[in-house]
Amino acid sequence: MHVHEPCVPSVAGSTLLVGAVPMVGTFHAAGTGSPLYKALAPAARYAIGRLAVKIAVSGAARDFVAGAFPGEYRVIPNGVRISDYAPAREIPKKPGRILFVGRAEPRKGLFVLLRAFEQIRRSRPDVSLALVGPGWAEARGARSGVDRRAGWPLAGVVALGRAGHEVKVHEMGQAEVLCVPSLRGESFGLVLAEGLAAGVPVVASDLPGYNSVLDGGALGQLVPPGDADALAGEIVRLLDDPARRARVVARGIRAVERYSWGTVVGEVLQAYEDALAAAPVGCRSRLVRSPRRRPLLVRTRSR
Repeated sequence: MHVHEPCVPSVAGSTLLVGAVPMVGTFHAAGTGSPLYKALAPAARYAIGRLAVKIAVSGAARDFVAGAFPGEYRVIPNGVRISDYAPAREIPKKPGRILFVGRAEPRKGLFVLLRAFEQIRRSRPDVSLALVGPGWAEARGARSGVDRRAGWPLAGVVALGRAGHEVKVHEMGQAEVLCVPSLRGESFGLVLAEGLAAGVPVVASDLPGYNSVLDGGALGQLVPPGDADALAGEIVRLLDDPARRARVVARGIRAVERYSWGTVVGEVLQAYEDALAAAPVGCRSRLVRSPRRRPLLVRTRSR
C-alpha cells in the first residue's frame, strides 16, 4: 500500500494506522515547522514507524519531516511526462512574453510578479504577461502593492483562467520566460520541471524545493522570495540575452530526464520491492501484469 502524506489525519493517516500490508509512504510538504506534527507527535511517530519505506519528493521535503521524525528517507521526485511538454519546444516564441502558471493564492506570489511586471513595462513596453490559472477577478485580487493609478486590466496582461493541458503547453511554447515567484511552502515545484521539459527558461524564488529542481541555479535563475526588484531585474536580463536563454534551455532539457516517469517509476517500484522484502515471515509476494501490461505488485498471505 502506498500512502501519500501519511501523517495527515484523514484517509491517508487512518489507512496507515490500520493497514495490514507492507506500506510505503511519500512525504510532500516542506517548510520551517509543522504545528500539526507537534500536536499529533505520538500518533505521527507511531504511523511513520509502520512504514516499510519512507519517500520524500525532495531534499526540502525530507528535511521537513526528518526534523520532527528522524529516520531514513529516500528522495524520489515527482514525475513529469516529458513527451507531453516536448512539443512546446517547436512553437515560435512571442518576443517579450512572460508566463505564470499557478493559483492566485498569496503563497504563490502572483502579486510579487505583478509588481515586477509593472516595473518592467516602464522600460520595456513591448513585454506581455500571460496568466494560466488565475482569471481577471483573481488576478485583480492579487494586485496588492501595484500602483493603484494604473488602469485595470493592466496593460500587457492576459488572464486565461483555468485552462487545459494543451493551452498550458502552447503558452509555455510562446513564453520567453516562465516565472514562479512563490513565497514559501514549496517542497518540489512541478511546474519548474514542466518548464524545463518544455524548453522555456525559468526564473523562480530561491526556495529549497525550487533550488533543488534548478540545481542551485544551473538550470534556471533564482531570486530572493518576495523581492519584486530582483525578480524584475532577472527577467529583463534573460529577455535581453537570447544566447543565455538558449544555454539555460539546453541544460534544462538534458537534466529534466531525472524527473521523467521512465526514471521515477523504476525507483518507486524498487521501493515496493524493498517493502515486500521487509514483510513478515509467512507472507509472500508475486509480480503480475495488468491488461495494460504495467507491473502491479500484489501481496498475498500464505495459509
